[in-house]
Amino acid sequence: MLFEHDVRAEWKSKVPAVCHEDGTARVQTVNREQNPTLFHLLVEFERVSGIPLLCNTSANSPGNGFFPDLSSATAWGKVRYVWSAGHLYESNAFP
Repeated sequence: MLFEHDVRAEWKSKVPAVCHEDGTARVQTVNREQNPTLFHLLVEFERVSGIPLLCNTSANSPGNGFFPDLSSATAWGKVRYVWSAGHLYESNAFP
């Protein structure tokens, strides 16, 4: 489900990519029954990072849309990991 919420002040610096200029974020929730794979990914990500969410982005830039394939996404160099088709990939291009 999709909700819009005010982001708590203490979280704004922890998850700046999800914060809009007005301090809100659109939150999409998932539970174990809806999508067990994504649910367990979120649980494990929180365990290792302390952050209980993932940010889904198309990584758009002016005039460009979504990545056309996994290779392009991992070669982008601005994210360490890419989740695609149920698998987690590590980018070799990440500094």
